[in-house]
Amino acid sequence: MATKAIPNLYLKWRVLRELVGVNRSDAVISENFFGPGEGPIKFSKLLKGDYGCATDIADYITGVINDAVLAARKRNGLSGPAPVTLKSADLWAPLYEFTRKLQQGVERVDEGALDRAHAALLQEMSMPAGRLDHDSRLLVRQFAKGRMFDDSFQPSGGGGPVVFEPEKHLGQLSVEGIGIQPEAAYAFITRDTAPLGKRLWEMQWGETVMWLPSPFKPKMAGQSVLLMDEPKPVSKLAGSYTAVAALILDRSLVGQLDPRGADSPAKALDEVDTARFLTNLRRLTDTRQKSKRNRASIVVVSEKYIVAENV
Repeated sequence: MATKAIPNLYLKWRVLRELVGVNRSDAVISENFFGPGEGPIKFSKLLKGDYGCATDIADYITGVINDAVLAARKRNGLSGPAPVTLKSADLWAPLYEFTRKLQQGVERVDEGALDRAHAALLQEMSMPAGRLDHDSRLLVRQFAKGRMFDDSFQPSGGGGPVVFEPEKHLGQLSVEGIGIQPEAAYAFITRDTAPLGKRLWEMQWGETVMWLPSPFKPKMAGQSVLLMDEPKPVSKLAGSYTAVAALILDRSLVGQLDPRGADSPAKALDEVDTARFLTNLRRLTDTRQKSKRNRASIVVVSEKYIVAENV
């Protein structure tokens, strides 16, 4: 484990900065270990899981984290050692478990910091607007159960997010504005639990990030790309959801995008693979990259919807 990469370390680092606070920049932190010059670049690659985290690096980062926790406790008027001290192995722990340990160590965390950490994770687990394809759109369609082929469906857009009642509605995702058959597709949803009074890390990962088995080859219906062959029951877990889909027009890009490899069977990505997938997707759609062909061969769309609580 000591030399294994940590693809979701950038998520943990973002939580540390928002929830606890660190009074040093990444540049200073990285140069203290790697030395001046390439330190920030190496540190950025480490956070994204581009190479393994050796024992001495893990020990150094853990020390920075624990120092930040003690500084936060001092700012909040707490003295003495933290009730929870992170160990190097915690860098490889699941994201939400790591976050809970940070919160337990600080003890007193104001609501603003909790809100910022929650919002930051939601932001990291979706695609920024600048990376979305603005010539296409993801439609979230709502169908009343038992009335699937009349005027009961409601497409998203215009009037705000579609609101689903699980006992009454079915849902279907499609992409409009492409007109050509994608070679592969990936689709997942993230769930914002704030409307329920819950932080993300108070839940299980699988209750906040859910995948359609990916990659898959979607079907066409006229000019629409169907991410689901037919309307399906929606999750009974209440919350505000963001659906994200990446359509691949060039099959050779699957190996660059999917951390499991070019020939991975269609199944849900786990937490670590999801973090790496998002890193790969951001890189492939980065407007600063040299290959315009890669950007033109990936269509990324996103849309929000709501699942209401059962009354």
